[in-house]
Amino acid sequence: SLVKEKPIKLFNKIDPSLPLISADENRLQQILFNLIGNAIKYTEQGEVVISGEQEGDFLKITVSDTGKGISTHQLNHIYDPFHQGNLATSREAGGTGIGLTITKRLVELHGGTIVVKSTVGLGSKFTFTLPISHEHIQSINELAISTEPFLEKSEGLPLTVAPTASANKKNGKVLIADDDPVNLQVLFNQLTLEGYEVIVATDGRQAIELVKEQSVDLLILDIMMPKVSGYEVCQQLRRHYSLLDLPILMLTTKNHLNDKITSFEVGANDYLTKPCDRQELLSRVKTLIHLNHLNRELININQLLEGKVNERTKALQTANESLEQVNDELMKMAESRRHLLANIAHELGTPITLIHSYVQAVKEGIIEPNESHYLLMVENKITILERLIEDLFGLSKLEARQVSLNINELALEKWLEQIYTKFEYDVEQGERQFDSTILNHIQQMRRFVCYVDTERMDQMFSNLIWNAIKHTSPNEGMISITATIDEDNKEVIFQVKDNGIGIEEEALLYIFERFYKVATASSAEAEKGTGLGLAIVKEIVHAHRGRVWVESKPNVGSIFYIALPIGLKKRVRTAN
Repeated sequence: SLVKEKPIKLFNKIDPSLPLISADENRLQQILFNLIGNAIKYTEQGEVVISGEQEGDFLKITVSDTGKGISTHQLNHIYDPFHQGNLATSREAGGTGIGLTITKRLVELHGGTIVVKSTVGLGSKFTFTLPISHEHIQSINELAISTEPFLEKSEGLPLTVAPTASANKKNGKVLIADDDPVNLQVLFNQLTLEGYEVIVATDGRQAIELVKEQSVDLLILDIMMPKVSGYEVCQQLRRHYSLLDLPILMLTTKNHLNDKITSFEVGANDYLTKPCDRQELLSRVKTLIHLNHLNRELININQLLEGKVNERTKALQTANESLEQVNDELMKMAESRRHLLANIAHELGTPITLIHSYVQAVKEGIIEPNESHYLLMVENKITILERLIEDLFGLSKLEARQVSLNINELALEKWLEQIYTKFEYDVEQGERQFDSTILNHIQQMRRFVCYVDTERMDQMFSNLIWNAIKHTSPNEGMISITATIDEDNKEVIFQVKDNGIGIEEEALLYIFERFYKVATASSAEAEKGTGLGLAIVKEIVHAHRGRVWVESKPNVGSIFYIALPIGLKKRVRTAN
């Protein structure tokens, strides 16, 4: 995994028969990672070879490469800390500058030595020695103390087996951004063993792209990386991700106070100096990922709560709108009730006042008891009272759907002839002209039947004819009843038309309301009306599952439309 995409071959030429050595397994792994990683880093192509041989009481291990080599001047300082010299935060070469320093100290703490031979342009050869073990395992407890500050406290001898996380357990996804392959490998191993899913980036640009492409719980970021520094990466990511959305842990060799301050200023959550204590690293990783998961849970809970609040708000708005609508309807009903009572009082009061005045006049001897003129006036008023009471009672039953309709199947053409015969006489009695063009269309109705209560239909047409008479002038008034068939909607549409004074447009909305009256051609005709006729028409039509509407123009006339359902006669249905 250290070679990655380089055209390099890695050869392990250590003879399995060589004797065991006395060493800390984890420290030996770190030595080999440092040397092999260093060899790969400075070798563009060729090979890296690991070989070993026994030399007295020591085992000599060599890591050789075909890389660019090291100059004689550099060899004298190769083990100095940070000898790489260029501590700029963004560099092309990469590396931390302390890998070989740590390696030398580890080898010496094991009682061995390390030497290097190198030729510029040909490669380098690092050889170190470790003591051969005369026992199965030998403890060297002093290593854990003497390697400070370069080694992690928790990995000192005696040897322990690292706990292995379940293969299916994933505690979170961690992105490690570091240009040093050794550091990447060590962190990868440690975090994978703890159950984390780990992805790696070898430079800052790659880290930014991976964050955009994948959901990451934590970013472990080195400051000194090629092309784009850790500071720049952190600063760019913070433009799109908050401290909780994407926790960032700076893990670097830079340990000055200014470096820490700068890290927090550009948006890091935490800061650790390499090398660090393994348990401390894992603890901080766990804490930051836990905070990230808690943040996501809070976001999900918040979204859920927002959804619930929105639903509840909508429900309350709907309920409030319904209550407002009900309240408006109740207010309208109350207003309608007051209006109805006022109209009833007015309609009842007018004839009652006249009757009362007549009785008083008779008592006081002002008029004769049997004078025909006044008796006729009283009789007319009593007739109006009877009709008003009858209409109120009938309308209330119709609105409450308490009327039982006597529905019969009628041949449409015969019913139309009956309507014509009945109401032609009424129109003529009202001194208006009746248009008989309905007879020309009756033959077209022979195929159809309708289902009506003829008594209620007579009442409906009577009210419409009476309304037309009221709003037309004697002798010049023209009233007609016509009918057409709408086969698509299976309806017969009646038109009761007059050439009267018409109705203003704003009044059309209320024309079917109780006690609503418009101006009439004759005040005498107006006195005969109860104001309930058209309201009764509407209820009768609706009771027959029909429709009623009106069109009118002032000084032109009005047309009342009544649409009633029809069907085909039985013999027509059979033939079809």
